[in-house]
Amino acid sequence: HRPAVVGISSFVTSFANGLRVARLIKKALPGAKVAMGGPHVTFIPGEALATGDVDAVILFEGDETFPAYVQAVLGGEDEPGRIPGLAYRAEGTIIFSPPRPLIEDLDRLPFPARDLFRLERYRFKGNVATGRGCPYSCIFCAAGKLGGGRYRMRSVDNVLAELVELNRRYGVDRLLFYDDTLIYNEKRIFELCRGIRKHNLAFQWGCFARGNRVPREVIEEIKASGCTGVSIGIESGDDEVLRRVKKRVSVEECRETVLSFRKNGLGVKLFFIIGHPGETAEQVRKTIRLAGELSGAAPDCAAPPVIVDFSIMTPLPGSEMYERREELGLRILTDKWDRYNFNDPVMETGALRKEEIKNLYMEATEELCHFMQTRDF
Repeated sequence: HRPAVVGISSFVTSFANGLRVARLIKKALPGAKVAMGGPHVTFIPGEALATGDVDAVILFEGDETFPAYVQAVLGGEDEPGRIPGLAYRAEGTIIFSPPRPLIEDLDRLPFPARDLFRLERYRFKGNVATGRGCPYSCIFCAAGKLGGGRYRMRSVDNVLAELVELNRRYGVDRLLFYDDTLIYNEKRIFELCRGIRKHNLAFQWGCFARGNRVPREVIEEIKASGCTGVSIGIESGDDEVLRRVKKRVSVEECRETVLSFRKNGLGVKLFFIIGHPGETAEQVRKTIRLAGELSGAAPDCAAPPVIVDFSIMTPLPGSEMYERREELGLRILTDKWDRYNFNDPVMETGALRKEEIKNLYMEATEELCHFMQTRDF
């Protein structure tokens, strides 16, 4: 089997390895074209193209751009510039084709071709996106810019059709909704949950949410339809830090939301970040104390133990923080992308040096290590 085109998906954590794969492909298949897509190369395509091992970068969404590129290669076209949403090399120069608009009607996209995979080899067989994009603008995240600063949603009927296929055709009974914030539209989440019950889909499922207050009726509805746990980005235990990173939530809101989920018997996984712009050591310790408080016993709580996840602030291309790094007083220490693993500092802030950030991270993980195990809800 000698493919004409090989596609590689790239995040910051996998970019360096993606380039190694591209190099191996070019060595084994000199005539093949290599296209790379994903958030990382969307915002900095030049580095991949400059290697000579990547022929094209698929910018933003690839649902239409990548098939068009494949057809162009199979048709013998040497100049792919007519295809919107592409960056490529030509005579040593990087050329950008016209931008491709984001897909508005997500219902017209086919469901993932899961029949092409041996699902029994996968631990998580049922990842589903009911929409794309994020309407929030946290400065450390590129999701808002990647998705046009808004949340484009599939219709509930379209989502339910995929869930029925997952359950009836593939036997999936556990799934993760990996929208950035599934519980954004209350009316829609009610319709989705009631549809799951109407179709007798006995799923256990989890999702991502924010720390903003969630009405009790919503929590009861998602639990009744099979939700067993929610992952929440708390990020900091200090309101000043939350305002600075444009989180648009308060510590007290987060505290109330976590307790509400737990009182209703749902598991929660909480994400915290150490090393925000301008964050002091005392503010980090407030975060550690909040994590300990939220991980403790809750009154009248039948929920499983809280899972806590600490990471080190990492400047992601495409995020406001990355673009304003000098203005925010940040000093990036390396451009070796395989070091961007969220466990080691790759930047210093105006308040904390590299060693201080690492020590505070170790302090957090040592204090809360018994809540940092990896497990399912």
